[in-house]
Amino acid sequence: MLRYKKSQAIFEIFKYVLALLLALLVLGIGYNSINSVRDKACKTELAQFEIEARNLGVELRYGSREKRDFKAPCSIDKLYLFDLDAGVDASQFTGIPLIRDSIRSGSSNIFLVKDGQVKRSFYAGKLRISAPHYLCLAPKNDMISVFLEGSGSYVTVTVPSSQPLCN
Repeated sequence: MLRYKKSQAIFEIFKYVLALLLALLVLGIGYNSINSVRDKACKTELAQFEIEARNLGVELRYGSREKRDFKAPCSIDKLYLFDLDAGVDASQFTGIPLIRDSIRSGSSNIFLVKDGQVKRSFYAGKLRISAPHYLCLAPKNDMISVFLEGSGSYVTVTVPSSQPLCN
């Protein structure tokens, strides 16, 4: 009779350990699935932002001005815009080598940064920005606002007073 009770207790412990392992497996798969969906959603937001911002003022006539509001993708911390033709001092951006190198090469003029890492960069046409020839914008309520003015082959970018700048 004792043997039966001892083996029954071992079987009960085995059932609980097996149930625990199964629950951990389901939680792990669920966590990975949620992260995968979140990463894909972020990539989609970044691509959508690039589509909206690429060639910012192509449709603007010379002298026309409009305000554009963009949703900040992936909860970015900063949005950098550069006037590459004005000779921005790239050495200011030693903390973010991708920005520094892209300014030097002239390959990208818009950078989306989160936690000090460039999430996406691209070329958005010829931007004209007053000295220091770049803007660093901090999203406000996940939105970024700029004024665009057609200036021939360039687009002049200015910031509304309600748009916070980076510190």
